[in-house]
Amino acid sequence: MLRYIGKRLFFLLITLLVIVALQTIIIQSLPGAPDILEWYSNSHSENQLGKMLENTHHVHVHATPLSEDPAISIPNKPSDSGLSYFTDAVVLLKNLFLLNWGESTLFKQPVRTLVQTRLGFSLVFTLIGLSVSYLMGAIFGCVQNSRRKSHFIFAIVEGMPTAIISILLLLLFASRVVFDFFPLGGLPEKEGPYLFYLLNVCYHLFLPLLALILSSLVPVIYIWQAAFEEAYKMPFISTLRSLGFSEKYIFWQHILKNAVYPVLAKFPHHMVKTMFKGALVIEILFNLDGVGRLGFEALLGRDYPLMFALLYLYALLNIVFTLCSDVLLFRLDRRVTLWEKQDA
Repeated sequence: MLRYIGKRLFFLLITLLVIVALQTIIIQSLPGAPDILEWYSNSHSENQLGKMLENTHHVHVHATPLSEDPAISIPNKPSDSGLSYFTDAVVLLKNLFLLNWGESTLFKQPVRTLVQTRLGFSLVFTLIGLSVSYLMGAIFGCVQNSRRKSHFIFAIVEGMPTAIISILLLLLFASRVVFDFFPLGGLPEKEGPYLFYLLNVCYHLFLPLLALILSSLVPVIYIWQAAFEEAYKMPFISTLRSLGFSEKYIFWQHILKNAVYPVLAKFPHHMVKTMFKGALVIEILFNLDGVGRLGFEALLGRDYPLMFALLYLYALLNIVFTLCSDVLLFRLDRRVTLWEKQDA
């Protein structure tokens, strides 16, 4: 397994290099974008980059790059510095790996501090929502597998985007159109006893969690249903039935165990995808302080250091969580090997 992890870490590094290069090229090609390699990677020029980008927040589109715009004064680098693009790229990668992401030009705070404060909420929020979704998916998947047919409601919910589900929940339960049971969004302030504050947080997060559960429930049900079908098709199940074992014993001792392993192995990868996709829309609509809303605000405010850090963070978490899924499946299911066995 160590050999497999070493190979995956090597390819992880190569993948991150390619992703960072593509991000740099795409951001650099945007109208009004700064010279990322020349200014962002230079630790002595981070404050100059912030001053440069402050002047662009009131300008919608720049026809020319900032380095060629006469309306924006950019300090010239000393001619004896002579940093090549390759050297600047190495310094940029070094700063990214060391989490030296500079200062946000929109929030006037270090990017790493902003990401740390928002990432914790997004991780906990997504973890709770997906955990409930996987538990409900196990129940519905088992029922659907026994019925051998899909319900039309699942097809309707599966075709609805997360934004539509969130808006419908707000209209039904958080507005005066139908009911007014829950708040429109946001989180309460920390006041009063801790237990009262915790209950108030649960009250405010009920609709966002419900939206996350409903948006991810149907795909999870199909995953569980397919896992149960594969478990029932195993040859030893027929042998156990012929030996007289009850269906209850077969299900709890063999079917469930063999179905749980591949489903749980997909959880880490599914979690990071949900956190940066489905939870992003929910955080924006329900006004929650997570990394999804943070990235949306950085995009609107043209906060390039923050956007660059969030894109790098998503790529890193996606690759790491995918590796965790493979290792988890190997540890849970002994039938899975992480490398091809060589013939003797």
